Amino acid sequence: MALLHYIRDNTYCRIGIFEHHHTGVRALRTIPAHRFVFGVRQPANYDFCVFSPEELARAGLPRALVELLYQTLWNERHKTFCIPFYGLNGMPFVFYARRSTTHYNAQCSCDSSSPSLHGVRSTRTILKGEEIIVRPCPHFYYAGGSRTRSCPKIEAIKKKLVLSNLRDATFCRIGKSMIRGYHGCGVIALRPIPRGQNPFSLAFPGFRYDGEECPTKRVLKVVRHPSVLKMMHDFISPGAHSYLLVPKRGLHVLDITFFMNHSPTPNVEPVEHPQFEYVTFRTTQPISEGDELLIDYRCFVPDFERLMGFSVMS
Repeated sequence: MALLHYIRDNTYCRIGIFEHHHTGVRALRTIPAHRFVFGVRQPANYDFCVFSPEELARAGLPRALVELLYQTLWNERHKTFCIPFYGLNGMPFVFYARRSTTHYNAQCSCDSSSPSLHGVRSTRTILKGEEIIVRPCPHFYYAGGSRTRSCPKIEAIKKKLVLSNLRDATFCRIGKSMIRGYHGCGVIALRPIPRGQNPFSLAFPGFRYDGEECPTKRVLKVVRHPSVLKMMHDFISPGAHSYLLVPKRGLHVLDITFFMNHSPTPNVEPVEHPQFEYVTFRTTQPISEGDELLIDYRCFVPDFERLMGFSVMS
């Protein structure tokens, strides 16, 4: 399977927690110099909207959300925020990579035709476990390609939808898990979330995860790399017939919904979308700011504890 070969050869990073609970992106194996570190198979057009700080200030966004925007989507050169058209809830985790113009180990290649999210290449060998710090591209609005433009009216409509999604439907971020004894990532509430709320609404409904069924034995045989298998074990639920639903565009596109941790007493439940053929989510109780969003994995796979034994951990 071409997809599995791609994942084996091009999956270099996963999200991590660093000093002072800082959320960033770390290398899950050694990355040679001049390699695309955020490779994406079958790249999509990541159109986005540009906002000034003043525009976001007028929207009255929560402080924690503004801080997240500065961390992930701030363009220092142009003093603007470049926000994906689907909003933060569909944003791949690699956007959490820290940026710096002085101390970095990767930078944007400024190649808009590159088959890579952000078009980011390593500037030197990056060791396993090291944080990936990106030098933003100085020539484009957005690290990874030139901004696609449309007529002013369409741009205005897009910005209105994205801003509404930020203000009214963006509730969470990826951060340090609150589960006792667990030192990994989870989904943390940026503000209070009422009961019955979808905490992951997109600005443009219909943008969804697209997976390919891959037999588990084939995954083990082809991928082989322990760190990549571990990442698949952590984020991809096994199917009931010994297969995995693997993202068609690779592991670097995983969004915030993949980072919810398991709990037998969850505060989020899956819901089948009435119009689109995919699963959304709904809170089962009010969630306070700073609390972690948790889901019962048995909602997806009743015997997931046995099926999760496919990985190198078994």
